[in-house]
Amino acid sequence: MHRPSEDERRAVAAHFDRGYYLASNSDVRDAGIDPLTHFLESGWREGRNPSRFFDTGYYLAKNPDVAAAGINPLLHFIWAGSQEGRQRRRPLDAFRRQLEDSVSPRVKAKRWIEGAERSPPISKTTLSDAVEISSASRGLILSLSHDDYARNYGGVQLVIGDEQATFSRTGWRYLHVSPAIPLPMLADPEPADDFAVSLRIDTKWTGVARFVDLIAAVAEQRRQGIEVRCVIHHLMGFAPEFVFELLRASGDLRPIVWIHDFFTLCPSYALMRNDVDYCGAPPPMSVACNICSYGEERKPHLKRIREFFEAVHPSVLAPSEIALSLWRRGSGLPHAQGEACPIARIITAPSERSTMPIPPGRPLRVAHLGARAFLKGWSIFEDLALHLANDGRYEFLQLGSPDSGSPLPSFIRNIPVIVDTKQRNAMVEAIAESRIDVVVSWQLCPETFSLSVHEALVGGAFVVARIGAGNVWPAVAANAPDQGCAVADEAALFGLFDGDRLREFVESSPKLRGALLPIEVTANWLRTQSTNRAQPTLSMVAEENEKDT
Repeated sequence: MHRPSEDERRAVAAHFDRGYYLASNSDVRDAGIDPLTHFLESGWREGRNPSRFFDTGYYLAKNPDVAAAGINPLLHFIWAGSQEGRQRRRPLDAFRRQLEDSVSPRVKAKRWIEGAERSPPISKTTLSDAVEISSASRGLILSLSHDDYARNYGGVQLVIGDEQATFSRTGWRYLHVSPAIPLPMLADPEPADDFAVSLRIDTKWTGVARFVDLIAAVAEQRRQGIEVRCVIHHLMGFAPEFVFELLRASGDLRPIVWIHDFFTLCPSYALMRNDVDYCGAPPPMSVACNICSYGEERKPHLKRIREFFEAVHPSVLAPSEIALSLWRRGSGLPHAQGEACPIARIITAPSERSTMPIPPGRPLRVAHLGARAFLKGWSIFEDLALHLANDGRYEFLQLGSPDSGSPLPSFIRNIPVIVDTKQRNAMVEAIAESRIDVVVSWQLCPETFSLSVHEALVGGAFVVARIGAGNVWPAVAANAPDQGCAVADEAALFGLFDGDRLREFVESSPKLRGALLPIEVTANWLRTQSTNRAQPTLSMVAEENEKDT
């Protein structure tokens, strides 16, 4: 084994990311081995990368002379390759990796199922006892979404958690239903007896139940005169045919359907073709769909979704006008009524706006909020931070879970933040306490509301937003137009940071200070919703559609 010289060690050390290497190689971390030594002696031969921005395998594959010579590729790049114009990683590497990982929903579903935990279903008697409503309750709220909102984090989960608290406080029992085995698509309609769901009543997890048993338990409550109202936050992982039968058993055939994302338009809920490029929901027979990993599944997906909407004509709620408009334009699905209902609002006092200058010599603190996810623009933020890693004007941070995605490079610092219904303003407080100056909001898909942008504004940060990212820039313009700027593309983003104007913008911008107050839309809506009327079955609707065709 070649023992690297001190010169080699010093040269590689300057380009080596210890934190990234340990986060990417748990065996090295668990063994307590010095990561630099491991990379120099064996890691590069095993194809391990020294940082997020050097691809060992790519460099050796593109440079067979280096591979044949048995030279450490990073060392070659430092001493010769960079001067010769050799590339240290693929152009658009993050996008290419995302594209290479994009598979059809059915392939993805097999992976999800293999890793799922399976709990035996509770008995019919246990289920009936759990669902039974006392005379003191006003009724039962039946809520459906793609996962257990109390065990997962995100905007949809926060909305459901706030909703549950409101209904429980006002005398309703709240039964939340999610697929026992998560799926990235609609569940198959057969066999019905095997489909299982996870149940949470009020705040308590009840267990796993067969869906047919849940239908029977809800029907029994209805027969006893209990009022049941239904709210569908997400259909991912469900068979809409089963959901219709549950609605029919409940007596509520005019449910609320929330448009938190665009799953009703495509299994790609963010409308990202092959998970890399916003598609705008073209016709399912288009060339664009034919070249997409979601294309084959989208045709039957849309047929089943349409049959469901035609059967129930739901009231559709969306968290912004942009989301509702995009959904209507892309779907054409029948619905009784639709309304844009923000899920939170900014509250401040007039005195809570300031133009405190940044201390001289302190770099601007630039942050990415939330998960290190491709769709949230993390790869762009990483590239920006790398581009400016040696620029003393900036410090880059990620506010969110330390384990929320790809390994963190050492030139971006993590500040742990978890937002849930018990810590509703945790992100706002972290932004203010950490004195974040700038938040880069570079979502690659259209945001329907964007809690993170609202959190950035009320935390006092200046927002740099991408035009065309749904409700991102409209949220800034509506709440604090002088506390942000919108740029068209990555070249404009990098140009803004390369120049001197950004600091001027930040220092001259008055900053909001306050909190985000959740708005309980669903409870308010149900108070005014009209009496339900019966609807035909899905099979009848499907037969009529076949006749029309």
